[in-house]
Amino acid sequence: MNKKIDIFLFGILSIILGALVGAVTWVFLKCLNIITEFIWISIPEFLGISDVSLIGQDNCGMLFFDVVICVLGGLIIGLWQKKFGILPESLEEVMTKVKKDKGYNYDKVHILFLSALMPLVFGGAIGPEAGLTGIVAGLCTFVGDRLKYKGDRVKEVASSGLSATLGVIFNAPLYGIFEQIEDRKSGKVKERERLVNKATRVVLYALAVAGGMLSLKGLSMLFGELEGLPRFSSERIGDFHVYLSQWKWGIPLIIVGIIVAIIYILFNKITLLIGEKLKKYRVISCVIAGLLLGVVGHFVGSGRFSGESQMYTLIYNYTDFAVIGLIILGLVKLLMVNVSVNLGWKGGTIFPMIYAAVSVGYACTLLINATGSFDEFEAVFAVAITAASMLGFLMRKPITVIAILLLCFPLSFLPAIIVASFVSSVFSNFIASKLNKG
Repeated sequence: MNKKIDIFLFGILSIILGALVGAVTWVFLKCLNIITEFIWISIPEFLGISDVSLIGQDNCGMLFFDVVICVLGGLIIGLWQKKFGILPESLEEVMTKVKKDKGYNYDKVHILFLSALMPLVFGGAIGPEAGLTGIVAGLCTFVGDRLKYKGDRVKEVASSGLSATLGVIFNAPLYGIFEQIEDRKSGKVKERERLVNKATRVVLYALAVAGGMLSLKGLSMLFGELEGLPRFSSERIGDFHVYLSQWKWGIPLIIVGIIVAIIYILFNKITLLIGEKLKKYRVISCVIAGLLLGVVGHFVGSGRFSGESQMYTLIYNYTDFAVIGLIILGLVKLLMVNVSVNLGWKGGTIFPMIYAAVSVGYACTLLINATGSFDEFEAVFAVAITAASMLGFLMRKPITVIAILLLCFPLSFLPAIIVASFVSSVFSNFIASKLNKG
């Protein structure tokens, strides 16, 4: 009976923690939006120079502004990291520490908050998930300690908070749940049975996610909506026969997604090598990253920011671009997210990766239409397969990939997402096993 009461109380705590997570996430993203708008819209308008666009500017005043802001950002970030350490940690690092250390350090949550915010507001090609998961993990561990929880109980509190965070950030409730389950299933972290069994743990995570989503929704209704991953709608999903006829392009699109993922890995290795060489010179490293973000981001707008807002431009205007232009937008995003992360502008990588896949997926649509095989090939089909294939190859967690993309695409495209994510994930694991044996 005591255990049942304990589990019931843990369920109530999960909902409360979820609500706290939703509030923290809303505050963080609201601060991000306000400061970013002030730097990149209000100041240029005040100075009478051009605003930022997707393709960039040929305005010398705006070029100077872009470079100055990004270099200044790099200088501030470098000096900050020199004083407080290289923060925030990646999503994987945070989740591994929570599982291994039974919680996360919360002594400097305010430092972590600012560390996560600075690279984003100065235009880093990164997402907010890395910084937010560290902040929430620290706060949840703090709550567990105040409740005098120890060991595995603290870990359950932090894990519930992380589930809520991931669900709220990506507006994908199942992501927060499946990410936790798939991590345990993979066997990456060895652990014994804890307070509750697997089924009950899923319920606790679901309660935390529900609390987080409701909290975020309530605050958004009261004080203004926040942008997340866009919804890709389709006008042709009712034409089932046309939908089936497009499957012959499924394998080529999966291959394209895998190629994009491999390019991302190559960019990562190159920039990581450069970053390691400059690790002792943190300020110089961050300034170099800022200079690249300023210059590249001026001429190719996808060179800055996480990409979720920029995706709306692609959705509504992709036919206005040339194929090579869309490919460049995607590859530049892949390059700059690695430049940002590996040269010191720490942050998340999932939003930029999705943007890159979406851009290349639209390029594939234009290429397929050029073959004359269709009057109009379903663009969302190409985007869905390319994104699922790329993420599946990189993350090797097909269920998690499905959970991320589920709310972005019409349900008619769910079979395509499932196939692409599992095929690319299996292929990635096969290659990894061969390389490990070698």
